[in-house]
Amino acid sequence: NDAGEWHAQVLWDRATNEFCLVRNGALAHEFRELLGDGPGAGARWNWTHGLSMNEAGQVFYSMGFTNNPTGLLDDEGLYYEFDSLFALESDAVLDPAVPAGSRWHDWDEVQFNDTGTVLADADYEDGTTGVDHRVLVKLGVDPQGLPTGSEEIILREGDLLNGSTILRMPGTSRQSDMNDSGDVIATVRVSDGGPQKSVIWMNGVELARDGEPSSVGGGLDWSNLENAMMAVNSRGDYVFTTKLNSTSIRDALIVNGHPL
Repeated sequence: NDAGEWHAQVLWDRATNEFCLVRNGALAHEFRELLGDGPGAGARWNWTHGLSMNEAGQVFYSMGFTNNPTGLLDDEGLYYEFDSLFALESDAVLDPAVPAGSRWHDWDEVQFNDTGTVLADADYEDGTTGVDHRVLVKLGVDPQGLPTGSEEIILREGDLLNGSTILRMPGTSRQSDMNDSGDVIATVRVSDGGPQKSVIWMNGVELARDGEPSSVGGGLDWSNLENAMMAVNSRGDYVFTTKLNSTSIRDALIVNGHPL
C-alpha cells in the first residue's frame, strides 16, 4: 500500500506446513493455524483464495477451512484481518434483487478499499431455481470490520450486457478493480449470438469490446480482451492492457480510453 506495507501468501520448506502468510517481512500465520473466530470449534485455516490490504493496513481475506464440523457447504469464508469471521459459505444472500432462499456457495478474489467496501468474486445458489451464479458483489464493512448488511451484486453470469449474455466473470484479481468511490472496472466474457467475445466494463459502461474499433492506430480492432489486466484509481482514472487485431501494432496500454 501507500505506506509501504505488504502482505503475501508464500510457499516455504516446512514439511506439512506448506505455506504461510507473511506481513511486512515477518511471519504472520502458519498453515492450518487454529481460527479463533472460526465457523465451528476446531476449524483451521487451510488456504487463502484471495487477500487485499487497503491503505490503512487493514487486510481482508477469502479463506478455506479444514476440520469444519458443519460440513462442506460452509468450508470457506471471508475474514476481516485473521480473527474476525465476516461471512460464511451457506450464509443467505442479502441483495434484495436475489430470490429469497439464495445462499452463498463460494468466495474467491477480494479487493478492499478505504471507504468500507469489499469487492468479491463469488458464487451463489439461486433459492428458486437451484442454479449457481458467478457474480461480482460489493459488501459493506463497518469500522470494526463487521458486515453492515449491505450487499450489491453488480455483475452476474447469465445476465444481459448490452444485448449479450455474460458467460464468464473475471478470472483473477488483476482482471477487476475498485477504487475508494466504489467505481468498478472488470473484463467479462460474453456471447452475442456469434463468436464469443470479451468486454471491458466500468460502472455499467462498455469501454472496449473484442472485434470493435479501438482508439489505436486509426481504429484497429480490439482483440483478446479476456486476458486484459486493469486498474482504476481514486480519481476515476482507468488503465487496461489489450491486444489489437493487427500485425504492426499488437499490444497497447490504454489510459482513460487513449493509448499511452
